[in-house]
Amino acid sequence: MGNHFSKIHLTRPACLALTMALLMLGLLAAGPGAAWADDREDGFQAYFRGDFPKAFKLLSPLADKSDDAVQYGLGVMYGAGRGVKEDKAKAQKLYDQAAKGLPTQAKAGDVWAMVSLGMMYQYGHGMEKDFVKAVEWYRKAAEQGNAVGQLYLGVCYRSGVGVERDPKQAVVWFHKSADQGNAQAQAMLGMIYDIGLGVDKDPKQAADWSRKARMNADAQLILGVMYDHSEGVAQDKTKDREWVRKAAEQGDAKAQFMLGVMHHIGRGVLQDDAQAASWYRKAAEQGYEKAQLNLGLMYHKGDGVKQDYSQALEWCRKAAEQGNARAQLMVGWMYNFGQGVEQDDAQAMKWSLKAAEQGDARAQFMLGAMMNQGVPQVEAANWLRKSAGQGYANAQFNLGVMYTNGQGVKKNMVLAHMWVSLARSNWDGELKRMADSVLSITEKEMTPQQIAEAKKMARNWKPKTQRK
Repeated sequence: MGNHFSKIHLTRPACLALTMALLMLGLLAAGPGAAWADDREDGFQAYFRGDFPKAFKLLSPLADKSDDAVQYGLGVMYGAGRGVKEDKAKAQKLYDQAAKGLPTQAKAGDVWAMVSLGMMYQYGHGMEKDFVKAVEWYRKAAEQGNAVGQLYLGVCYRSGVGVERDPKQAVVWFHKSADQGNAQAQAMLGMIYDIGLGVDKDPKQAADWSRKARMNADAQLILGVMYDHSEGVAQDKTKDREWVRKAAEQGDAKAQFMLGVMHHIGRGVLQDDAQAASWYRKAAEQGYEKAQLNLGLMYHKGDGVKQDYSQALEWCRKAAEQGNARAQLMVGWMYNFGQGVEQDDAQAMKWSLKAAEQGDARAQFMLGAMMNQGVPQVEAANWLRKSAGQGYANAQFNLGVMYTNGQGVKKNMVLAHMWVSLARSNWDGELKRMADSVLSITEKEMTPQQIAEAKKMARNWKPKTQRK
């Protein structure tokens, strides 16, 4: 019997967090060959296809059958909000129930209980975290030939969790799992050969393994990206669209978002705002924050949907509550101007501050501009300085004006000239003429040496990206 997990996002990672997500969102089949086995297997199959409502419908009745792995799997679904409304308290209750019986099941030789127990140790679900014990149970399952245990053991070797990091051993275990047809392991090999971790980089092998995993939405997604960038396969925008669409139709939120972007900008498909909004909505309804933001922006502009500020605020707020800085800025903007909601300075300030603290230059400018309405203006200048330092022209100009007038900062015509000059270099038309007027005013109070110094500072200036 195969085993099925929540999908992994197979991008080209800069770190090992991606492989840990595979473990975190795993969903396990387990238990003896009881009469309800078909429903259980069908439930896991539905989950693997991305049909989470059906998976929950089939698996939830089995929680009363003393099947601890099913209880754990349902806990993961409740915890992640897949196929059921997110309920952390319910998830924890299921984890606690599963923890009581899983050790006995695992010691009795049930491989699915072994893998489940390994995950519980990995993430402290119902028991204290213990990475070494997690690896111990993954290894027991793997050595009995369980493809899922082999996959998880490979992930641990790849990430260095509970065992010394060893990319080559990771590849060995991924191959064992992939050779049994495990789509996640095949997709992992596709990624590994794509970036060359523990093996020589081999774009053709990457494409071949991803093709073998084609029934897995994330493998379809990486194959689509590879077609798009001509890595291991001939460049083909039609294939790119085909693989991403297959993943999207299986319910993968990231693929749905990507397909929405493709329709939005006309990449590989005809530009179609209505189709873009439709795919954004599918991903947004699964909680994908970037899709929530884009759908909110489409409602705000009236692109592909009827303009509706209330809907725009609703979707942007959902993304903002997940920490998306641009969405937080949009929510702040809408409160500031009373779009879709009653104007509220306090809420505008609150949401703009959240985005500004993440380093969003536009939010820092907006926050500085709002604060600049009152006295004292030191804090306004501080936020404008942060935004200006990232190259945001509006903030550079406003900060230059503050240095010209000595508002919130000590009057300094050299710095004033530098900041206004930087803003001017990014402007044209009326804005450039406005900057010229300010520069003319500052130069009247400057010596030739000061003007030369300011111009040199502007030439040598480089933007600084802020860490979130």
